[in-house]
Amino acid sequence: MKTTEQQFQQISRLAALQHRAKDSVYLPTAREVQDYIPSQFYKALKPQSWLNMVMQHMQQIQPLSPHQGRAQFLGLVSAFPMFGSSFFYIQSCSNNTVIAPCILAVNQNGLNFLNKETHVCICCSYTCLSIIHTGNNR
Repeated sequence: MKTTEQQFQQISRLAALQHRAKDSVYLPTAREVQDYIPSQFYKALKPQSWLNMVMQHMQQIQPLSPHQGRAQFLGLVSAFPMFGSSFFYIQSCSNNTVIAPCILAVNQNGLNFLNKETHVCICCSYTCLSIIHTGNNR
């Protein structure tokens, strides 16, 4: 799945908010930016492009206190579908719709099977409600 410009901007904003939350008086270095951005996304652009985008967001969030930076960061990531998940590595599975090895994400919404490399949902998802109904049928 191709990453959109909007997603790159959101990732760079999250990186800027992480840096602001550290209460650093300095602008982030290229190495810090690389540490803030997940590697599968970081490889998609040149390091200088990431640094430029993060610097643009740093200008916008500069008035925030470190606490406000943390709060904004958590506000953004808590909207992600996998926020709050517990992750498990699945080596093999008897269900033919699940392509193993993969990652199982368990959260308040249910079970999601993710590609182990891309972390994209690969097959099926089970809501908590469907799991409860399946358990009642036995």
